[in-house]
Amino acid sequence: MKLLKSILQKYEGEAFHNMSKKTWKQFKTSESEDVSSSLILGCAALLIFEVVMLILVLTELINHGLANSSFLLAYHISMLTVFTLSVIVLSIRETYKEIRWLKKINAAFVLSVIALVYSVVYTIYKMNIDGQIVVYAVGLIFCVYFLRERPLVNTSLFLFSLLVIIAVAVLIMPDVHKKQAIIFDCSIIAVVTIFISRNIFKYRIKSFFINDKLNRLVTIDTLTGLNNRFSYNQYISEDKIICPAVICVLDMDNLKVINDTYGHMEGDKALITIARALSTAFEFSFLARTGGDEFVVVVSSTTLKDTYPKIENFRNIIKKGTKELHEISVSLGYSKLKKNASFGNAFMKAEQMMYEEKMEKKKFL
Repeated sequence: MKLLKSILQKYEGEAFHNMSKKTWKQFKTSESEDVSSSLILGCAALLIFEVVMLILVLTELINHGLANSSFLLAYHISMLTVFTLSVIVLSIRETYKEIRWLKKINAAFVLSVIALVYSVVYTIYKMNIDGQIVVYAVGLIFCVYFLRERPLVNTSLFLFSLLVIIAVAVLIMPDVHKKQAIIFDCSIIAVVTIFISRNIFKYRIKSFFINDKLNRLVTIDTLTGLNNRFSYNQYISEDKIICPAVICVLDMDNLKVINDTYGHMEGDKALITIARALSTAFEFSFLARTGGDEFVVVVSSTTLKDTYPKIENFRNIIKKGTKELHEISVSLGYSKLKKNASFGNAFMKAEQMMYEEKMEKKKFL
């Protein structure tokens, strides 16, 4: 088992095998990086292979008068056409990928459609047993379309497709040369596509971790781990709030005192304590640190009545946190947000309530 695990780890990459289940789910649902470049290289390699095969068939035909030359010539010219069109279309897509509608087209889907359309047209035109090229094209589509899967699954699909195509060729096609042509071509394309798939998989995982790290740097507050101001503005502008909702605005009262008296490290600890309390009390809510000691909580699909226990829970957690740290005081205001209502107005109401609480506290100082 250890040997098998080490082989799989080497084949699929350490990054994949070190992934947690949560990270793997995020990876599967994430938008993959464009794989056109890898597909172009793969199609170009297969294009070169078909050129070589066509030259060999022509040489054999000239020298020895190869039997069934019409089929072999038509077959390799067909494959040559398919891969040439694929390289051209994918290259155009790669060159002009800034065009929005072109960017949305899946590169593997483009290759699959070209293979399928050409094979159908070819079959209709030939109207004979040479139409077995359709089986080959379907096998190609079946393989290419699963490029997003992990290499182990992908390899199994490729090999299964290859076996199906070989079985069909052996059982249906009576001519030996036709069988050999299809089986040999299928074997080559399976090997090349497995190689492409494996590289694409590793590239996607690498890109996923890089993008995730960059995304965290851009959208996450490094001190508290909550969303930062940029992420908050993006969240509001994209209108992701599901109404009815509740907006909570918080402000730490005594951060400057802690910083001036005990140092900024103690102030940072206090902010982290607040962030942890928010994460515990307002689980599954949008949490953001919008300023030095300012926080915003957006609780979607809820009412004020259901939010009150969460607010009280938060206050209790803050009180418990002051036992280990210096006294932490937080002023909090909240407001309900109805459907089609202005977020700005609701935010101002919550902020006003927070300032009123802060002013009440100052009266007793």
